[in-house]
Amino acid sequence: MLLVVTCGSLSLQAAAETEAPPEIYQPDENRLFLHEADIDAHDFELGLYIGIISIQDFGANTLYGTRFAYHISENYFVEINAALSTIQETSFEKLTGTSLGQGDDRDYSYYDIVMGYNLFQGESFFGANHAFNSSFFLTASIGSTTFASDSYHTIALGFGYKVVFLDWLSIDLGARDHLFKSDIFAQKDELFHSIELHSGINFIF
Repeated sequence: MLLVVTCGSLSLQAAAETEAPPEIYQPDENRLFLHEADIDAHDFELGLYIGIISIQDFGANTLYGTRFAYHISENYFVEINAALSTIQETSFEKLTGTSLGQGDDRDYSYYDIVMGYNLFQGESFFGANHAFNSSFFLTASIGSTTFASDSYHTIALGFGYKVVFLDWLSIDLGARDHLFKSDIFAQKDELFHSIELHSGINFIF
């Protein structure tokens, strides 16, 4: 009797081992594979930008500039900017018929050293199949402004938005307020605001 029970147990075990494994359900889904440009692969940027700068009491003027940036880390970067514009006649000049200067006196230029911080980093979507790395950043800078044949120590505060379209190409939009003191209209220094809006193209390497 014991022998029969043992054989029966072996038969049940062998049957269990030969049973087919349960079928695993595979969901019917289409995966979307997106290619993302990776700015972390490169640390330097060289760019050109164009925009409008509204110089206090001198109207809005076209601005041309260039920038060179180094990304210290994922969050921080430093850059050097230089730009040039030509100022318009002021309302004071038009009303009085006088001139504050001609030729080089009407040139406006600046250079500055910028510290930037990427405040919000993420992705920007263009259509259903394209996603690109992007960031919203803040900047603070110190530099010099040459205006009406004089140079002025300048600080600037700003913000911007950048999209990295390729590993070697990005486009940005930005706004900054350049602050310096000048006595061009008075016997004592007064604070001048030069508000800049620009867009630029940058080559990453």
